[in-house]
Amino acid sequence: MGRWAKVMDRWARVSVLTPRRAVNLLQLSVSYRTAKRSGQPQMPPNVMPTSLSIEPTTSCNLRCPECPSGLRSFTRPTGMLNVDHACRWIDELAPWLT
Repeated sequence: MGRWAKVMDRWARVSVLTPRRAVNLLQLSVSYRTAKRSGQPQMPPNVMPTSLSIEPTTSCNLRCPECPSGLRSFTRPTGMLNVDHACRWIDELAPWLT
């Protein structure tokens, strides 16, 4: 990644930073470093994720060799995500997502 791209990437992250998100990021960072040193995974209360990845379906026509969907190795049934659930999750987590 070029120097200019790194600057723009950092600016994009900082431009959406709010006090709530900053405190959350600090708590996540401290939690991660403490767990790494102690070998004991710990999650402080009231810490939320900073990013969200939603897969709208578990059914896929591609047969990618490293994908659980492509290998048909899911333990849950294939199907579509309920759009209302996804909207609710996004609305609930939006204050913490960067």
